[in-house]
Amino acid sequence: LWGRVLGDIDQRWLPPLSTVAAHCVAWLLKYVPGQLGALVYKIAWGRKRGISTASVTLSFVYENIFLQIASFVPGVLILLAHASLAMEAKGDVRHMLLVAGGAGLAILLAAVLLGPALRFGFARLQKRRGTSGEPPRLLGLAASLRHGLWFIVPRLLNGAGFVLIVGTVAPVAPGDWVVLGAIYVVAGAIGILAVFVPSGLGVREGVIVVLASPVIGANAAILAAILARLIATAADGLVALVAALALWQRQGEIPSSQRDAA
Repeated sequence: LWGRVLGDIDQRWLPPLSTVAAHCVAWLLKYVPGQLGALVYKIAWGRKRGISTASVTLSFVYENIFLQIASFVPGVLILLAHASLAMEAKGDVRHMLLVAGGAGLAILLAAVLLGPALRFGFARLQKRRGTSGEPPRLLGLAASLRHGLWFIVPRLLNGAGFVLIVGTVAPVAPGDWVVLGAIYVVAGAIGILAVFVPSGLGVREGVIVVLASPVIGANAAILAAILARLIATAADGLVALVAALALWQRQGEIPSSQRDAA
């Protein structure tokens, strides 16, 4: 997904395997507090392919914005709807619906203002550095919507996976599937925002326990949160394997290219 965003910004086709491998390496750097390591690696990767630092940085910004929107917008709306349905007072229901509608309008307004805000930010940065030139190409509204929808797909898979995990530790009613998936997605997004906590360790689990306890009970929520973390860590191990294989293949290509040049 990140490679698609970068390709649209830089207006070039990027090999999917190459961008996936680069993203895998950057993803592992989430265990280093902050996201600076991931950004630096992607910038270095882009420079080797003639992609400007500004374009890679902008793609990194878009990636995080799309991820947070795809997590919070559907997730929070589902949680608000679930809370409103649990209330009997009509006034409370109306209040929750107004909050949900206001949040949706705020997100829409933020999406509309995203382009001008980024353009203004790059202009200020250029002025501060005393440089000039055209800022990197920003995504149009249609492209932003398209990429944003693609970022929802992994969130759906994550939510479905968490529902399966919960099903191994407690009985889950079909009516709770959607809200449990939303809880995991929102908790993951909050964990990512805790940039100085390696991989959001403990943050995501705490949010899961707080939000899922009223649905499945505190004990089941704790067990599900721990099990989800263990499975996610194992999945990161697979990501590390993919990244290692990609780096090994790249190193193996260097001598071959040198022989061809000779």
